[in-house]
Formats: sequence, C-alpha cells, structure tokens
Amino acid sequence: MQRVSHAPRRRVNSVSNRRRFAFDAPQDVESAGGGVTKGWPEQFECWAHLEIAGGGEGVADGGIVSNLAARIALRVAPETRSIKTTWRARDVSNGAPGEVWNVLAVEPPAPGASYIWFRIGKGKAAP
Repeated sequence: MQRVSHAPRRRVNSVSNRRRFAFDAPQDVESAGGGVTKGWPEQFECWAHLEIAGGGEGVADGGIVSNLAARIALRVAPETRSIKTTWRARDVSNGAPGEVWNVLAVEPPAPGASYIWFRIGKGKAAP
C-alpha cells in the first residue's frame, strides 16, 4: 500500500466543498457462459471533503492525455478504514453513476484523528 506523507494539514471544514462519494471494490464476476469479468459492486456512500490538487496534459500513444489529481477527507469509520488502493471512488453528488476516480493512496489517520485522507486521481485520453 502506498502511503502519503504526514505533512500538516489545515482543519477540514465539514461544510466547505462537501461532496457525496460512493466507493466500489473490484470483484470477479462469473458470467453465464463460464467466463469471468471484473465487476465494481458499491460498498458504501458517504460525505467527503474534496480538494482538487491540480492536473495536466501530455501526449501518449499518439493522443492527448489529461490527468487530474485530488484529495478527499472522510470521517474515520469502519467503512472508511476498509478502503484500499485497488478501489475506486465515484463522485455521485450530481447523481449516479457519478464521476469515477482511482484511489491512489491512503494516509493512515493519526491517533485520535477524525478524518482519513485519500489521494485520488483520474486520467482520460482524448481521441
């Protein structure tokens, strides 16, 4: 598991930039024909504080690729402690299915902390 540094963070204002996120874990699902495909069943939804960290564009495989990085803070709970870097997060604030982000890193909360921080990102190739 990749961890981010324990740099000091500003206090999370639970009202500012509040978004609704759903979290999905990868799961192999057997199809009727005997094949296996990867499914993403939703594990839970919760409120999160979202901070956009930045983004950029580049060229890869003959196309333009844009990337966006962000951090989210979630209240410490058994559900939020279960999130792994193999999961994905979906911003469902404007309805399902939502905007999909990859969970890139989990910062373990300090003892007595109220929030867990996650680094999330997404990238998309333009045709």
